[in-house]
Amino acid sequence: MKSKRTPTRSTAWRAGAGLLLLLPLFPLHTYADGGFHSGVTYSTGYYPASAASGDFNGDGHEDITVANLGDHSVSVLLGDGTGRFTTLDHDTPVQSPRAISVGDLNEDGKLDVVTTNVQNTVSVLLGDGEGGLALPDDYSTAGSPRYTAIGDFNGDGHQDLAVASESGHISVMLGQGNGQFGGRTDYHAGAVGRSVVAGNFTGDANLDLAVTNSYSNDVTILTGTGTGAFVLSDFYFADIHPMIMTTADFNRDGLADLAAASLNGTVSVLLANGSGGFGFRTHYAAGAGAYSVAAGDFNGDGLTDLAAANSTSNTISVLIGDGTGRFHPKVDYAAGSVPETLIAGDFNEDGKTDLAAGNVRSDSLSILLSRSDAKLSSLSVPQGTLTPSFSPKTMSGYTVNVENSVDSITVTPTTADPTAAAVVSANGTPAVPGAAIPLRVGTNTIEVEVTAADGTTTRKYTIMVIRAVEVDRVTPSIGPSAGGQEVEITGKGFAKASGVKFGTVAARTFVVNSDSSITATAPAAEQGSVTGAVYVTVTAGGTDSAPGKGSIYTYDGTLPTISEVSPADGSTVETSSPVITASLHDADSGIDPASITVRLEDTTLEHNYSRQCRRFVELLFPRGYGTNDRRAGYSVTGHSVRHPGQRRGGNDCTTRYLSCIG
Repeated sequence: MKSKRTPTRSTAWRAGAGLLLLLPLFPLHTYADGGFHSGVTYSTGYYPASAASGDFNGDGHEDITVANLGDHSVSVLLGDGTGRFTTLDHDTPVQSPRAISVGDLNEDGKLDVVTTNVQNTVSVLLGDGEGGLALPDDYSTAGSPRYTAIGDFNGDGHQDLAVASESGHISVMLGQGNGQFGGRTDYHAGAVGRSVVAGNFTGDANLDLAVTNSYSNDVTILTGTGTGAFVLSDFYFADIHPMIMTTADFNRDGLADLAAASLNGTVSVLLANGSGGFGFRTHYAAGAGAYSVAAGDFNGDGLTDLAAANSTSNTISVLIGDGTGRFHPKVDYAAGSVPETLIAGDFNEDGKTDLAAGNVRSDSLSILLSRSDAKLSSLSVPQGTLTPSFSPKTMSGYTVNVENSVDSITVTPTTADPTAAAVVSANGTPAVPGAAIPLRVGTNTIEVEVTAADGTTTRKYTIMVIRAVEVDRVTPSIGPSAGGQEVEITGKGFAKASGVKFGTVAARTFVVNSDSSITATAPAAEQGSVTGAVYVTVTAGGTDSAPGKGSIYTYDGTLPTISEVSPADGSTVETSSPVITASLHDADSGIDPASITVRLEDTTLEHNYSRQCRRFVELLFPRGYGTNDRRAGYSVTGHSVRHPGQRRGGNDCTTRYLSCIG
């Protein structure tokens, strides 16, 4: 369940100079502390000094790259979107990499890597989009480079580099958009620069730089001019030996704030004041040897939180933000031996931020997943095939088709997080995972709702299980094309039948006798198909029966004949639209007489029989009819309506086959 805390004040302090800083009182209310599962450990190279995350193989999942200082290499761990990682079987050689950053440096849509190296260089390693990295291209820096910030410093659309060095300088190199960089320009920043971040601290749309200086215990701000040049702006005290820093908006005022981890065991927060500067620092207790800090929303409340890697206490301290720039007291989680690097990312794609810590003494990476993972890792229905195949990220669109003989199924969900809970329901009724679930004929809606360990994060998966309606036999299986034949349909799943069709035409009537029997009256054959076979389908539960050999019904071509045409003959009339009315009757089928209407002017016949039958009503009239000569007569000859005195098919008249009626 969700962990609750009711803090009254922070226990953080300012060490040194005898100054004790008590933080403001927090309101008395509960808050979610986020919470993380015990870390899962992955082996890295020797001395993983730094790590960064990004999608290196283009599969949409976050991966991690690690700078291994001790064995002079960069390694890549590919994520699968569930919080699990696979280490590539080869590393890229880089001479003594200290820190690592990622960005698209050659603008090919693939992530590249930058490392700072003991040899006073930075190395650019271009990504191949499949997780691999090219051999490094090196550029010189000021003495003893540490961390790098990537951003467009001169507004040309290309990514540039800013490197913090222990010599007290920032080396700026402007990118050319092809993965290459121009010569460096060095700017004085402070004593023993450790890390650098880029952000818009002054509000003028130009990127600025902030640098932690571990000897002078402060943060330096260098204001960007938008041309790639920087001007030293101001210094702000942090705590003793500030190391790695991050930037984010902690108080939701739209300005970039700063947080720096200090070896003194604190995290120092500097809030932007809106005029290009920062307010007085506030310290929050972390763990011993706080070395690195990362920001993210760890409890899913939409507010920015902080986490610190503590290299002496071998812990990760999580401080939950309240949205005003203040943070609740820390909660510690175990890491490996000497964690010096910390990165944040949604590694299991549950919408909440996870953590990865690089442990330099144990040569490992600890992955701490938030307790808000509400995904399934698998979902099985043994009685059928799930279509499409299951994916943890896909929550709907699944179908399973089973035969009518399958009257129950079992649904077995497996949660990605063993501490999450899955609840199954069928057609709105609770069911037991792994136990038999009764099926009704037609469509059944199966829902699996997963609740994460935090008690609030949920995810619902939906499966449509379709139990078939089956037509086994139609008796009799042949009848007149005029329809009217009563047939019995036998099969399975008819109890709640809502429709019967012969081909595409609905039955005139049908009665459900039982779950296995229906009595139906065949309709007339559909237009264009007076003779031939059609499939009889039964609809139940929103599902149609499948066509099969036993569901065939054949129309034999028997049609009604004309029993009467009224009037039987016609003399010359004074109208352009004489009307003929014919009665249809078929003694075999017993259908009631029906009337059709012929209008000479538009030559239409209202009926439902196609031109493929054997007899037609024909309308013959002079070519000039309706224009020059508006007088015409007709007579009945057999089953034809004929204009008097004209030869069938002759050149002096026009013959129009209006339609078949018998």
